[in-house]
Amino acid sequence: MVDRKVTLINSDELLSALGAEASTLLKRNYDLQTNAPAEVSGKDIVLFFLKSEKRDLPLLWKCLENKRPTIVLLQNSLSEDALLKTEQQDLAHLWAVLSLDQLDLFRQKTLGVLGRVLDAYFTQVELEHYSTALNQVLASTLAELHRARHIHEKIVPVRRQSFKNFEILSKYGAGDSPGGEFFDMASSESALAYVHFSSNSYVLNSKALTAFEVWRPTFNGTSASLEEFLKMLSREAIPYQNKGKDHRPALELCLFQINIKTLEVDGWLFGGFSMISSTGLVLDKKDFPVSPAFSEKAHIAFRLERGGKLLIMSPGVNYNCGGFLNKTPLLKFGLEQVNSSSLKCINEIFFQLKKGDDSDFYKYDATATVIEVNPNAIIKV
Repeated sequence: MVDRKVTLINSDELLSALGAEASTLLKRNYDLQTNAPAEVSGKDIVLFFLKSEKRDLPLLWKCLENKRPTIVLLQNSLSEDALLKTEQQDLAHLWAVLSLDQLDLFRQKTLGVLGRVLDAYFTQVELEHYSTALNQVLASTLAELHRARHIHEKIVPVRRQSFKNFEILSKYGAGDSPGGEFFDMASSESALAYVHFSSNSYVLNSKALTAFEVWRPTFNGTSASLEEFLKMLSREAIPYQNKGKDHRPALELCLFQINIKTLEVDGWLFGGFSMISSTGLVLDKKDFPVSPAFSEKAHIAFRLERGGKLLIMSPGVNYNCGGFLNKTPLLKFGLEQVNSSSLKCINEIFFQLKKGDDSDFYKYDATATVIEVNPNAIIKV
């Protein structure tokens, strides 16, 4: 159970404005601290009370930037002009901005909106605490799984999959950083779906994998079906956004479908995936969160050709090599390799990734995939 500590700024004025009953409820439900502003810890939730006659909002928002998270409690609602100016500022560092004249503080002897906002904060802190503990347990438990994956990589270096009109070769290299990568296909009578995600959390990776297993039997080759899976992953990723200790996004996703009859490709790239076709098409990183809200910006659409190839390199390839393979920019290297045989292309990528590195694992999981269209495929022109 986490400490329900609330640091009050302007505490005397705040408790007076709340009144005796609400103040008693606040003291009963939370561990109130009355530190001076300079003593506030960045980990405390701050409840900052401000009288309307003292209000200097632009200065207030700036002063509170280093006190995260913060609930600002105003004596009165903002005027339309002040509200408009507030909405134009970046207030991501604030947990909430509330006003006393809008709060139902005494309904069923609760703190109303203020209580619900505080409880929501402590619920998130508690979930993060358990998530961190679970990640540590999983990291230890999955050490053996990493070794098994390493053995699997040696025994089965390349994965081969065959579908109508397509041959797919992929290779995976295990990393020792938290999280991991997952790649698989789903198929219907009319389309082939490519699903590839990378995360920085074992928990999120497990949730995304579960979502895929639930969704795969429902895939029917329509855009709506693909969009439904995007929504499922987005819901799983939201609690983990901006929680990683390194530079990686919580979740990165390459999700698209190929129409079997027309070879048209349609889907999305979120994060550090790279796609290179044998015709010279290059689609690089699209740094947007995995969310339907960014689907238009992350959208990809093109057409493959008979006998053509599509190389897909995961974010881990780029993270491991720093953007260069064999002293060549990664995308240029991919363009040079994609027209060679699929097996040679993939093996060369991993040979260069491993060159000069004697460790058992890469720093990050990495996957390279080549989708090859059958030169004799029967397609609709």
